[in-house]
Amino acid sequence: MKRTIAFLIGLMFLAFLAFNANVPALASHLQDPCDPINFTTSNVYGHKINEFNGVTIYSNGACRGTGSGDYQCVEFVDRYFARQDWMGNGGAYFGGAPSKGLAPIPNGSTLMPKPEDILGFEKSGTVGHVAMVATVTQIDTTTYEVRVIEQNYSSTGEAVLTMVNLSNGGYSILSRDGFTVQGWLRYFPPPTIAPGMYEGASWNSFFSYAFLETYERIGGKNILGSTDTRVGETPYVHDWCVQGSCVALQDFWGGTLGDSALILNKTLGKTYLVRTAFWEFYLTNEGPIALGEPIGEEHAPIPNSSTLYPCPETMLSCQAFRKGTLFWNGNSVIPMSNPDPLPPSPPSNLQIK
Repeated sequence: MKRTIAFLIGLMFLAFLAFNANVPALASHLQDPCDPINFTTSNVYGHKINEFNGVTIYSNGACRGTGSGDYQCVEFVDRYFARQDWMGNGGAYFGGAPSKGLAPIPNGSTLMPKPEDILGFEKSGTVGHVAMVATVTQIDTTTYEVRVIEQNYSSTGEAVLTMVNLSNGGYSILSRDGFTVQGWLRYFPPPTIAPGMYEGASWNSFFSYAFLETYERIGGKNILGSTDTRVGETPYVHDWCVQGSCVALQDFWGGTLGDSALILNKTLGKTYLVRTAFWEFYLTNEGPIALGEPIGEEHAPIPNSSTLYPCPETMLSCQAFRKGTLFWNGNSVIPMSNPDPLPPSPPSNLQIK
């Protein structure tokens, strides 16, 4: 009997030791490792802490910083866009954006972030971070608040960042906790190809941005539609050459403007929209050699104009190219040849860092 009692007591003692040995592991899994005393439900691993457009943000079991569980920052972004093929940590997201079909907009650019853009963060010695823009609110003439939704960073699943308007017209989101904002990524769901994307998911940081900037400035999908993915068309930025004269362009369709294209002026580092009747004329009259690159947008008549390419009041609209001007009188396109001017020097503030 004594041996049996001693044996049972021994088992109970071993069980007690095993239980206490597991307490730290249990606490680190269920409770906030940053503050294990002040336990709240928001610190429970896998607990819902927020949501964005119906998509849940889960706790990864950390009150700040990052945890090692399943609910990483990138997991929320991948799940939100239903793209489980997007791989990589937060710091690599921005640099690898084109391979994911995302258009990278560098911090400090003239394109303001908007809801559903993905912010990329980097910090030396870390794997980086990503968050999603929820709202952008103007506070005064130069300051904005950017509310972001995020996973595996805070106990609330959201934060408010400060963005300032730079003197060159750009927008810069300030750093947080030593994490520098690389920029924001804009998603264009398949089969759409992002404006500015070259063949093979290649992104030219300067020229690609010129396509994206014009696309957004004009009105995006509602106005221009999507990149032309119809059979026989090329949805990427591509060169169209006629007898050795080439222009880089990207075709669009499905918007309120119908078929149109953005054509790059490499000298200026800008793209211009060529649309409807002017685009049809450009297509059917060997535009690259007959007209060359556009040097401005289509515009209304300018009375008493002394510019190189005047637009008479008898016309409804005009658009100037390096080798000619197109006029629209309401019924047909009227071309006028111009001497090929010397290319202007690009403005010093065009380069996107």
